[in-house]
Amino acid sequence: MDRIRLHGGESQIAKGLAVKSAVEIRALLRNGFLHIAGIAPLQGPDFAIVGKGDLQTRCSYCLDVLGRTLEAGGSSAEGLIDIVVLLTDFNGTGEIGSKYAEIAPLLAAFSGEHRPSSTAAGVSCLFTLDQRIEIRAVAKILR
Repeated sequence: MDRIRLHGGESQIAKGLAVKSAVEIRALLRNGFLHIAGIAPLQGPDFAIVGKGDLQTRCSYCLDVLGRTLEAGGSSAEGLIDIVVLLTDFNGTGEIGSKYAEIAPLLAAFSGEHRPSSTAAGVSCLFTLDQRIEIRAVAKILR
C-alpha cells in the first residue's frame, strides 16, 4: 500500500493513510486549504492501469482516492473549491466533450449538492500512455 503524504503548512496530519494508489498522493496543507496533486488510476509498482479501457471505472477510482485524501487532510467533498480533470486527446482533435460527458455524472455524484468550480482540459499525454484521466483539487479544511 502506498501513502497519502500531507506536507507543510499548518499541520502534518495523517502522514501514513493507506490507499490503493500506485504513487504517493501529494497534498499540501497551506493557510486552511488542502492542495491535492494529480490523482491517476494507477496501482502497484508497475503502474498497472485501473479499469483498462473504461473511463468511468478510472474516474471512480480517482474519486475514491480523492475522497480518502480529502478525509486525511481534514476536509470532504463539501470542502472542495476547485477541481481540474485532465483527459487525454491523443489525436489532437481538441474534442474532449464526449469524454467529459461520460464522467460528468460521477463528478456530480461525488460533490453532491455542493458544486466546486471545475475545469476539464484535453492533454496529449499523461504519466502513462493509456492513463486517460488525472484529477487534481483544492479544498478548504473543514475540521
